[in-house]
Amino acid sequence: MKGVLDAIAKVERHLDGKIDQVRTEVHGLDAKIDQVRSEVHGLDAKIDQVRSEVHARFDQVDNDLKALDKEVTAHMAVHRELEKDIELLKRRPARTAARATRRR
Repeated sequence: MKGVLDAIAKVERHLDGKIDQVRTEVHGLDAKIDQVRSEVHGLDAKIDQVRSEVHARFDQVDNDLKALDKEVTAHMAVHRELEKDIELLKRRPARTAARATRRR
């Protein structure tokens, strides 16, 4: 019976050592998980910053496009007026050469 009790005690000591080893590894993994979470949080902040910058850039591009559209629309209006003037000039009868003045 004493042999059985000694064997059980030996197994318990061995298991206690293994349990302590597993606990140490779990604590190490917990620390690594906390570090990864912290890094992910930092990356999330950077992603949010980049998104904000991209949205600001798109807003700027939209404003630039609106200004360009306004400028092109104004240019088109001027171009239409020029085309109307050209059409009027085409319909006008051709001028004859001016007569030379007479000397007296």
